[in-house]
Amino acid sequence: MKKKGLLSSVILMTVVIVDMALFGPQIFAVLFELPHGFHLDVHGIRLQTPMFYTTSTGSAYDEYSFITMPSPTRHKNASITVDFKKQPPGLALQPFSTEMQQKIGLRQIKQRDAVLAGRTGDCFEYVDEFGMESIQCFFGSELRTRFSGSPNAVDDFYAFMSKAEELPRKN
Repeated sequence: MKKKGLLSSVILMTVVIVDMALFGPQIFAVLFELPHGFHLDVHGIRLQTPMFYTTSTGSAYDEYSFITMPSPTRHKNASITVDFKKQPPGLALQPFSTEMQQKIGLRQIKQRDAVLAGRTGDCFEYVDEFGMESIQCFFGSELRTRFSGSPNAVDDFYAFMSKAEELPRKN
């Protein structure tokens, strides 16, 4: 009986050590999201949590973040934020001015369209002097998304938005 318990403990410890070596702390993101079904339902939208990202809800501020960090096998570093706060008129759908870009150390590299839960928006992509990317997308005055992270995680951001679904309204 003792040998069986010891063997089980050794196997469990080995699995934990191997997981930590391969995935670092991001394995805990998977374990945390597992009971929640890898999604977050807010403001009538289902946001799918990308694999190895963890969710941080700032519901008091109407902001929801999805974050990942690099590990030995995944070299992605990214933060995705969904913001439901109403924006002042005129702020939405505008890229940073050239002055602002210079002030904050960014350079606009691209502009593209995106869709989030059936809403079409404009995305403005920037890069900083270290090669990290920053993206802002506007979907009207009450919904915007932001990305900040390594270039190899940009596809995660656009896939995240494309997988968002509008939830059926309850009568």
